Amino acid sequence: MSLPHNMLPSSGRNTADAIWPEVKAPCPHDDATLRGRTDEIQVLGALLDALPEAALLERAIREPLHLAHEASRTAVLARLRSGAYGAAVFPIVDGSGLPTAPLIDQCAQEHSALALVAICCAPPPRAGALLAAARAGARVVVAPSAAELTALLRELARPAAQRVVVTRASLQGVEPGFLRDALGVAAEVVVDGGQVDAFAAALNVSTRTLTRQLHAAGLASPRSLLAAARLLWACAVMESPRSGDVTTTARLAGFADAHRLMYTARKYAVRVGGDVKHPRLPRYVDALATVVEVLGGRVRGVRADSTRDAEPT
Repeated sequence: MSLPHNMLPSSGRNTADAIWPEVKAPCPHDDATLRGRTDEIQVLGALLDALPEAALLERAIREPLHLAHEASRTAVLARLRSGAYGAAVFPIVDGSGLPTAPLIDQCAQEHSALALVAICCAPPPRAGALLAAARAGARVVVAPSAAELTALLRELARPAAQRVVVTRASLQGVEPGFLRDALGVAAEVVVDGGQVDAFAAALNVSTRTLTRQLHAAGLASPRSLLAAARLLWACAVMESPRSGDVTTTARLAGFADAHRLMYTARKYAVRVGGDVKHPRLPRYVDALATVVEVLGGRVRGVRADSTRDAEPT
């Protein structure tokens, strides 16, 4: 399979318009860009379907809140792994009458900084479902008004909305452009636990073609770019408010364990602070500069603190 015409390199040398789809013009690189727009709070309505609680949540959405819905457990987990949401709102029981507490518990384990809210327009027949949702980590609210729910979501979700996420916007300072775009695609792929085949599929090419074109553009292998993206996600997760320990961070970023995360950090010359039992990763913006330097690029306006100890292959 060959790459589309607009993705083929014009020569064997690195060129800014080489093998990646066009992206929007870059914006200035600063911490505000890395954190996204701080005046918006994304709220996910989870398993609400056509329940009365869905209508209540719709009425509660006022600026700076923005709402999206997912109707299945798998879709809820996938959407939250994008890192874009400050709050998730669940019914106490779903449309089939099943408690949502197990899903709330899983979300709490995977996203320690996420505000979790469980609502019901009227007390359920069994109080056990309320208690289960609360034990799972949700803020349980019974029969709130729309105004009360609005105020609660703004209060709970605002700190979570400040967490750092790896997005195309947070990579806009990376030069050259083809490296920025490659990391952007890789970052999107690893959110869903994707490997090299998913990386290639995201670009509509075979894995062999992807490897060949990356090599022709002077970039690291697909596997190395995915590892770099996971490392950046780990730094973003650890920098976020109420982040967990390094073991939890490694799992959320897609590493098998903390040892693999530390190995990857050393491979990309990212300095690790703390001690052996409680290591700390650097800020995302600092890790980004170091990783990009190891990959042969630079971040506008940022100087990497580390020297290049190793080259990814």
